Amino acid sequence: AALPMHIARAAALERSATLADARRQFDERYVRAALAKAGGHTVAAARFSDAELVQGVEDRDRLVGSHAYPRRRTRLLGNGVDLGRFRPGVLTADERTRLRADELGARDDQIVVGMVGRLVAEKGLLELFDAARRLDDRYVVVVVGPDDPAKPDALDRETIRGATEHGVRFLGMRDDVDR
Repeated sequence: AALPMHIARAAALERSATLADARRQFDERYVRAALAKAGGHTVAAARFSDAELVQGVEDRDRLVGSHAYPRRRTRLLGNGVDLGRFRPGVLTADERTRLRADELGARDDQIVVGMVGRLVAEKGLLELFDAARRLDDRYVVVVVGPDDPAKPDALDRETIRGATEHGVRFLGMRDDVDR
């Protein structure tokens, strides 16, 4: 659904207006109408900005597909994985076997399922732990990353203990994850 003409004109008047600027420039009821019509704060903020920066292709496609923002003003940042740093073949076969045994606790015939990130629910760890409970001993689940107790969805000790009891291995914060 298109925005009412008075909202569309308001957005066009101030190309780089923030939502706060829009609220000051236009009657509050029009901004509320724009928020409701556009589907929420994120979409309304996108309409009042010069560019929308997104991390993933899926985010970009969803934003553009919902007509919340034109493709020409949407910029894809990517997830920031350095493919030159994280590549197969960095280790010799002997180094790989030793690393898997000594640091990951995995035999060479086991499949290692790894996750690198902060220990917060938003990273999908609860789903990973649920999957780990269903895996047999052909798999080893390894989590690398720091606690983030300031976050409201930080994993508590009980959750981590439960995951550990089901075979998940926590390696803590590491600066050598490219090995």
